[in-house]
Amino acid sequence: MTYAGVPNQVAKRINACARHLPTSVSLQALMRTGRGEYLDRSFENVTIQEHTATELVLMQVASFLRKELPIRLAHRVQDLEKVPLMKDMSSVKMVKQLYIQSLVELLEFEKKVITADQEEQFSLLVEGIYERHSHVLVQMAKGAYEFRHHIHQQKN
Repeated sequence: MTYAGVPNQVAKRINACARHLPTSVSLQALMRTGRGEYLDRSFENVTIQEHTATELVLMQVASFLRKELPIRLAHRVQDLEKVPLMKDMSSVKMVKQLYIQSLVELLEFEKKVITADQEEQFSLLVEGIYERHSHVLVQMAKGAYEFRHHIHQQKN
């Protein structure tokens, strides 16, 4: 799939991420992760004595998010691209660009978070993305309003 105004290299990265299905996560799995019950599966090559259990849980969660967030963002980009009239609306284009920017930033971060320093840097990256995305709901509401207005005009 191609995207208007998006370099071919970035479009390839979006499509590659979108080929993966988002991971289904249950509340039970989140609780078990927070308790550190899955740590032995995540840190086969890391000396566990070097870190506290809390650091290891944070590194495990960061590694999961580093893998999962680009997949979910890529799916949202493709979803927005598939809606015929909405994809050309400025408010929706802004949201799509935010998603693409965040996806690229996440992909540029190390593949696996294996140190507390990497986890801290990843945390700062995610905080920045969270702040930047704080207006997405309002932007999409504008897009829905514009879409509804356009459809109403076509009927008349």
